[in-house]
Amino acid sequence: MTSKIETFRGKLIYEEIPPVMSVQAYLGEEFFLVTNSQSKNRLVLRPTEKVSREQLQSLHQQLVEITAIYHAGNRPALNEAACPLDADGQCVLQGAGYRVLSIKVLSK
Repeated sequence: MTSKIETFRGKLIYEEIPPVMSVQAYLGEEFFLVTNSQSKNRLVLRPTEKVSREQLQSLHQQLVEITAIYHAGNRPALNEAACPLDADGQCVLQGAGYRVLSIKVLSK
């Protein structure tokens, strides 16, 4: 199933990942979009070839509009990675989030 390209508006938040083994480091979630939508108020953003990690970092605390496509993430095999486990004893999905295809700063 292919996700559709969506557009969101909100405040971009960057949270530095501590350089230690942790669930946060495993998930790799460092960029978020805080929206006013009732259904999704904090979206995980992922850099892409079109919008780099550095671009996202530079827009911390800015009001932005993004176009992105949702990616469900991957589940490494237990014998391939040190990972947090889910209720079924499998590695937790990693890499889930919205892959940013374009971003623009909104004027206040």
